Amino acid sequence: MSTKTTQDKPSPPKRPLTAYFIFMAENREKLRLKHPDKSQSAFIKIMSEVYRKLNDKERAQYDDKAKKMKAEYEKELAAYVAKYGQPAKKGKKTSNSGEKKKVKKVSKEDSDSGSEAALDSEEEKEPSNPKVSKGKKQPPPKVAKK
Repeated sequence: MSTKTTQDKPSPPKRPLTAYFIFMAENREKLRLKHPDKSQSAFIKIMSEVYRKLNDKERAQYDDKAKKMKAEYEKELAAYVAKYGQPAKKGKKTSNSGEKKKVKKVSKEDSDSGSEAALDSEEEKEPSNPKVSKGKKQPPPKVAKK
């Protein structure tokens, strides 16, 4: 009696690790013992420097592991797709961010006098998103010195 749920089919196979993350997983403990006093962000920078300095032969072993993991993943994914169909894409949740919001504007004078006209007036306004700029940022206004 239940409708279609996520329990009807298992979750798809997880994507494989990249060569860099395989390196991190294998070497994190050794490097942490050498640098126990470092913060997490400083420690990650050290690990990335160590990885960056690996020669081609050392890096190749991690690349080979990553390629094997990717090939295995692709086989598992093909079997999953054949049995259950394409997995749902994960992404940002959709919202009504593209729609305009109605905002009531009431001036202090109108709200004090109880004017119904001010309460009835609605203006459409696009939602503002501080992370997205629609052009160049305006410099702060210049203040005249006396």
